[in-house]
Amino acid sequence: MPNNIKLIPCESFTLKTYLSKDEIISRLNSKIDYNKKLSYIPNKNTYKEYEGYTTTNGFVIRRIWKNLRNSFIPLIIGEFGNKSHQIDIKIRPAKFVIIFSVFISVFGLFMFFMSSDFSPKDPYIYDELIEIIGEEKFNDLDIDKNVVYKEVSIDWGSLIFPLVTYLMLMFSFNYDIKNIREDIIKLLEADIMNDYWKKALIEFKIINDLTGNFHSIAIGFGGANNQKKIL
Repeated sequence: MPNNIKLIPCESFTLKTYLSKDEIISRLNSKIDYNKKLSYIPNKNTYKEYEGYTTTNGFVIRRIWKNLRNSFIPLIIGEFGNKSHQIDIKIRPAKFVIIFSVFISVFGLFMFFMSSDFSPKDPYIYDELIEIIGEEKFNDLDIDKNVVYKEVSIDWGSLIFPLVTYLMLMFSFNYDIKNIREDIIKLLEADIMNDYWKKALIEFKIINDLTGNFHSIAIGFGGANNQKKIL
């Protein structure tokens, strides 16, 4: 699977492994700290890299939050597929991160609309404008002599809040999923489904070529024996 940059904090793929469901659960339980709540409290008192829990239908794990540098650690949700030795993996931010990001975005948009004015303000009646600039200058203006409107005001600065939050979330997510994908594949002795079938096709082609060569040799050998019998 190409490590392309994600613009939406969501990743999904299917793994193919030779391990049974019981072996997968056993491996995960031995490698993770059991934690069903997955609260956002840093935990430095463990040598393990992941925490979470397993069920008969799958598992929910994430990297252990050991410091305050990365508070956007995503969840890894695994579901055992209908077919044996198949796992559907979804990686997404935790609900707290989603709620926080939505709140900051809504707040930023609210400030943007509140501090910006997309409609013209109260017009200057031409008499008031004449008093300000004088009648001579007013007559030289190429404008509607009945009314003049102020310019529209837009506060782009208030969009910094949702923009920075989005960039932080996506940078963290793209940084994490690469390491997470490699860890899961290594732990479960698995291949991503697309890569697995590519390998399977290559192996099939090699076997098919070898079979074809053996078949040709067998035909040649059989033909030689038949010629000897005729002679």
